Amino acid sequence: TTATTTAATQPAPPVQSAPPPAWATGEPVFVTGMQVYKRGASGKIESFFNLAAAPYAWPLGHDVRGAQQSLGARGCVECHASGAPIFNAKVDIASVVTGASMTRTMAEARMESTSALSTFAATYPLRWLLILIGYASAAVLLLVILTRAMQILSRGATR
Repeated sequence: TTATTTAATQPAPPVQSAPPPAWATGEPVFVTGMQVYKRGASGKIESFFNLAAAPYAWPLGHDVRGAQQSLGARGCVECHASGAPIFNAKVDIASVVTGASMTRTMAEARMESTSALSTFAATYPLRWLLILIGYASAAVLLLVILTRAMQILSRGATR
């Protein structure tokens, strides 16, 4: 006699498991207060600085205000001056680890150098002189162009 095979009596095909997603294959870490904490080879918790753990403090630290009170509403030197809050405002970097919280300036939190900004800010009181030189240069250039155009036109009229 031959037995008939039905779907209920057939063995189930082996289940193919999908590979884990990329985020699940890395090493687990805890990030807080610009520090990365992970379990070291000895089993103890180690902390180290990692650029990926640095906060992007601009949305939190630039003190969002209405247009009339925003930075720059009262003139350029509000931002382009030594000690301007856009780079020198204090930002609290919170950490859930006791004693690891800190306060830094915006530039430190964003890990930016302020040497170029400081140099620019030091020259800003002379901005009026730069504008005056620019307008004077434009006037001299316009006179040269007009003089040359008049020479060309006068030569064409004598031919």
